[in-house]
Amino acid sequence: MTLIIKGLRKEYRRGEVPFNAVNNVNFNIGPGEFISIIGRSGSGKSTLLNLIAGLLQPTEGEILLDGKNIVGLTDKEASYLRNSTFGYIAQGHSILPNLTVIENVKLPFYLFSRKGDSTKRAMELISQMGIAHLADCYPSKLSGGELRRVVIARALMNNPSVLLADEPTRDLDKENTKGVIEIFRKIAKNGTSILLVTHDLDTIDAQDSIYRMEDGCLTKQGAV
Repeated sequence: MTLIIKGLRKEYRRGEVPFNAVNNVNFNIGPGEFISIIGRSGSGKSTLLNLIAGLLQPTEGEILLDGKNIVGLTDKEASYLRNSTFGYIAQGHSILPNLTVIENVKLPFYLFSRKGDSTKRAMELISQMGIAHLADCYPSKLSGGELRRVVIARALMNNPSVLLADEPTRDLDKENTKGVIEIFRKIAKNGTSILLVTHDLDTIDAQDSIYRMEDGCLTKQGAV
């Protein structure tokens, strides 16, 4: 599946003064590509990811998914897209504390009435993440790195074509950061496209392309 971003712009206002949080952004991501967007806090990178995920509507521009413009979807349609074609990893853990690891991972499956063996699929994913032994544990017993792996597994539950990850290694140490990026590398090799936004330069060692975002503008930096 190919994702094409064309002339994307998001305008806000500071009092009476308009400004573009995202300003005429253009890029493509193809099947199995691993792309990182780096930039300081406030550069517009999270706004860009939220536009692609359908959490925000752009002021101008197109988001083409296999040629179909997905700008203007209803909230329900965008939510379905985020949990089917897209896998979405928001900042923070967003884990339900009253559910076990495996129950948290299975949530997207139940929310969208998928058919099949949800337990088998969830166990496969948490095994890939190296946390199968924590399947029946509650979030309060997990470390930050383990919680992050639960979030990744949940985002992959419905076999998304594109994984959108907003600061997925935030608050992790270097060892856990390396582990998360290695997981993303393996996912990309299996054909899932990955778009990662981050301020952490330690994450950019495995990507096909790297972009920098500054004052809402995106420029390509190269490849690793």
